[in-house]
Amino acid sequence: MWTGIGTDHGLTLVLDANLEEYYCASTKSTGFKILLHNPTETPNIAKLGEVYGPGMEARVAIQPRILDAQPSLRYIDVNKRLCLFSSEKDLVFYRTYTLRNCEMECESRNVLDICKCVLYYMPKNKTTRVCGKADAKCYSNLKNYVPQGLERGCDECLPACTEISYSERPSGAPLNKALVDRYTKSISFAQNRSAEYFADNMLIVHFYFEDNSFMRFTKGEIFGLTEFLSNTGGLLGLCMGFSMMSAVELLYYLTLRALCVARQRKTVQPFIR
Repeated sequence: MWTGIGTDHGLTLVLDANLEEYYCASTKSTGFKILLHNPTETPNIAKLGEVYGPGMEARVAIQPRILDAQPSLRYIDVNKRLCLFSSEKDLVFYRTYTLRNCEMECESRNVLDICKCVLYYMPKNKTTRVCGKADAKCYSNLKNYVPQGLERGCDECLPACTEISYSERPSGAPLNKALVDRYTKSISFAQNRSAEYFADNMLIVHFYFEDNSFMRFTKGEIFGLTEFLSNTGGLLGLCMGFSMMSAVELLYYLTLRALCVARQRKTVQPFIR
């Protein structure tokens, strides 16, 4: 468990966008993309990253969330429980199974099959070629015009029965002059920068936990064998006065008593004078 909450016990980053060096950007905005993710997953910044512009002070409150599953779910069909345990599906490039890892491998396989290369952030082996500028038309068409895009044929990827995720609550405001002056004097790499450069290029972001505890959700059977027996016994006892002794008596009259009566009839000889 972490030791404290709030910005005093969190992580503060001062990031330089260096706008003068921008060239061939993938987006029409300036700043940074930030994504909180499971450490066992490859982050898909392009699709899921939150955009933070320069000249801002941002706060990101983090709330972990753990999803667990009861061992009894292993005996339920996958098509009914709609989740996979790590031991039930092996991935080629990842040791831990998660939904995003499975989808990432599937996307990489789709791009490789059609374009004969993979994008730079996708998993690959040593012999796989990384897509270059000459392949841009191929993967752009695959992304924009093929149904389901890069995720086509990834229906076998189900959520993991046990996983950890992080929800974030971002907030921010423009930097004021007093804060800019303080940071330009206290940060070594910003001391040779002007206040105007700092206000136009710098982003200050604080990451911290907002609670001392976290939510844990356990997935299990809604109505198992134990619940069925207890509920059935409770209803029979409430409505009919039925109990375990009544079940034993019913079993006796249906089986043992009938067997004893039949045996007595065979052993008794008729008396003839």
